[in-house]
Amino acid sequence: MPTDASIVETAYGGIFYLINVALFLSLYGDFMNPAAPGLALPIWDFVALFGQVWLGAQIATDPVWSLLARLAGRTDQMPPGTGFEPPDRWRVPREWLTPFTPLPWHWSAEGGRLRAWWPERFTLLDLPLEQGDPAAQLARECAAYAGASALDLRPDRWAGPADTPALARWAGWLRPYLDARIRRALGLGTGDDLPALLCEHRARVFVTATHLDVVLSLEQLPIAVRLAGLDRDPGWVPAAGRFIAFHFE
Repeated sequence: MPTDASIVETAYGGIFYLINVALFLSLYGDFMNPAAPGLALPIWDFVALFGQVWLGAQIATDPVWSLLARLAGRTDQMPPGTGFEPPDRWRVPREWLTPFTPLPWHWSAEGGRLRAWWPERFTLLDLPLEQGDPAAQLARECAAYAGASALDLRPDRWAGPADTPALARWAGWLRPYLDARIRRALGLGTGDDLPALLCEHRARVFVTATHLDVVLSLEQLPIAVRLAGLDRDPGWVPAAGRFIAFHFE
């Protein structure tokens, strides 16, 4: 490890696997697509935000919390996502549905919003409701998914969260999808403890102006994480401005 690095010890080294998740879903460009704009949200805030969603307030007491704030260019007192303006509408990219067996979509047109969701409870669409027939608007939206799944549209009551601040609403759209997708990749059931398996790994994090190296225990590396490829080296990550690598001792 570089001798000029600052070093942080954390109980949650696995949260850095979320960088690979974000790159795989093209939320940020990788070294092959350095010009891809990706989210305006700093990638370190992406890690902090969803780490907090899964781990709760306990992560804020860990040294990694201050590290992520520093890397994102904010203070510890500023929450992740400060200054990020999320979109007011949501469409799951067509390719994100490829791993899932086609199932009927549920939808509603309540509260001025057109919403459709997967039976595994992640949101497919959440858009302002247009004037006219909601079913016609839904049919137009579903045309983009033609051939991706055998759509069987079922009117239903929306069981998602009520109106929330913009950042919480955006995270509420993305988190259930991430949960379902990562569980599928790791072979976990709904009752398995995803945060513990993925995130709760003691690590030393070495940080320089050009690199971030996460050193973990090979003995404690879950085989499911390795088989899913979440422990691969991201390499140069333009959104992070650093080379990122995982090391196992």
